[in-house]
Amino acid sequence: MDFGSPSSSSSGGDKPSPSQILGEVQRQVQVAQFQEFVSTVRDKCFEKCVTKPSSSLGSSEQQCLARCCDRYAEATQIVMRSQADIITAGLSATASRMISARSANQHAVLGHI
Repeated sequence: MDFGSPSSSSSGGDKPSPSQILGEVQRQVQVAQFQEFVSTVRDKCFEKCVTKPSSSLGSSEQQCLARCCDRYAEATQIVMRSQADIITAGLSATASRMISARSANQHAVLGHI
């Protein structure tokens, strides 16, 4: 879904639903994050592994680049899992507080009946 195309303008046709808009925004954020990741890995690994740029890479440079990229990918996965765990824990804690508050409110209401 391309919100910038003429077919998606407000001059006719169906307007995208809020969930479609959210999905498109999430997709664009993921693309931007991936591009940032690739750019960072490319710059850092190239700087670390290629000491004398030439028209081709030597086998040791290729191996270094492969290992470097793998390490960045693994580190990114670990960070993403940690963030997901933190978010999940935060949501669980919020849900528990909401349930406790609801229960306390119900007891208070029942106590007045």
